[in-house]
Amino acid sequence: MKIKFVQDVIDRLRHKILHAESFLKKEVLINSKKSFDTLILGSSHIYQYVTQERELNCAFASQDLYSSYKLYEKLNSNSLKNIIISFSVFTPGHCLIKTNDCQMSILYKLIFGIDYEYEDIAKKKKLYSKEKYFLKTINKYRRDLNIPKKYKPIDKCFKEKSYIQKRAYKHLKNNLRPNNEMRWCLKLLEMSALNKQQIYFVIPPFMNCYKEVLPNCEILFKELYSLCEQFDSATILNFYNTDYDDSDFVDGDHLGQEAWNKLTCEIRKEYSKDCDMKG
Repeated sequence: MKIKFVQDVIDRLRHKILHAESFLKKEVLINSKKSFDTLILGSSHIYQYVTQERELNCAFASQDLYSSYKLYEKLNSNSLKNIIISFSVFTPGHCLIKTNDCQMSILYKLIFGIDYEYEDIAKKKKLYSKEKYFLKTINKYRRDLNIPKKYKPIDKCFKEKSYIQKRAYKHLKNNLRPNNEMRWCLKLLEMSALNKQQIYFVIPPFMNCYKEVLPNCEILFKELYSLCEQFDSATILNFYNTDYDDSDFVDGDHLGQEAWNKLTCEIRKEYSKDCDMKG
């Protein structure tokens, strides 16, 4: 906690907010899109989905089901036909405002108008008191959006087996939390069915050493399958055990861009096939 506090102070002095640039770039993208028929939601496990003209990618790092549902509410329209959403090992119990990344909830609120999921936790973590600083810094970011971002190469340690398996265990811990975050998944299913939209849950691929310390796929995603069985409008695209080579990954649970070009084509092929059948 002390390290986190020191980093927050340093970030303030540098007028830096983690992830603010990606949020603002999505804001610009949303405002520039006149209409779209396919909405992509979810975490960094679908952030690199390669969009076409009629697709809008609103995935963010650490996006939880609550944020996904609220973005769907904000962006829903008569033209929307398909929702594609990533569903990872951690998704069932992941609650952003309860994590160390809780300040991202401020970005959702100030940029997209999404209220905090839990007001009491927001108060406890002093998120309200940080909003003024965030808004000031966000406005500065808006003026500087055209400045090209310098990307850092992936740290070698992120591909070390011990790091990957430690991360897998953390994701499993979220998977097993009995905190009812899956209610947002149910609401997504209910609302998309009511609006006669198709929803596709994408279970992404992972490195073998990540998977080898986890229960099998049927156990990890049992609740998702159980919910989707109740809706004809829902499809699960399961790539968990697909044959991606370790060299396709930048770390244990994120594909590189070249592999994402391939996976995007596989996902689009599936939902396009459904559109043709219904079309």
